[in-house]
Amino acid sequence: MSPYLRDDERFRLRRRDAIEWLLGNEALRRRLTDEEARPLLAWAEQTIDAVVRRTLRLPDEEATPRIEATLDAVGALLRAVNRLLDPEDDAADATARLADAAARLGLPPPPPLPAEREALLETITAWLETHTDGTGAEHP
Repeated sequence: MSPYLRDDERFRLRRRDAIEWLLGNEALRRRLTDEEARPLLAWAEQTIDAVVRRTLRLPDEEATPRIEATLDAVGALLRAVNRLLDPEDDAADATARLADAAARLGLPPPPPLPAEREALLETITAWLETHTDGTGAEHP
């Protein structure tokens, strides 16, 4: 990417690449209906927007690893949610993976998670929304 791009153009290009990865990765929502996935993907997009904004003034060679680290953590968190929805999977292991991904994003550990699917997804969504400010950035 040219170092002479305007900030809005740099934001658009970096965001486009990251969002394409998010939306193109079926494994991140494999066990979710479209309706269930919508709030989690909205949170993921906000988180991506926040890291792209924080890296706008950085050259690509510095911004790219930071954006990729965030994408890796967002992906790990969404895969952990899918694992929690899999009756064949070990819930304790999936919860540990969720907590690990959250820590990588600067989030606190998740609250106790109910077993029932709808309540589980509502709890996770509320936890993510509570600890981010609507831009994907962690609350202080």
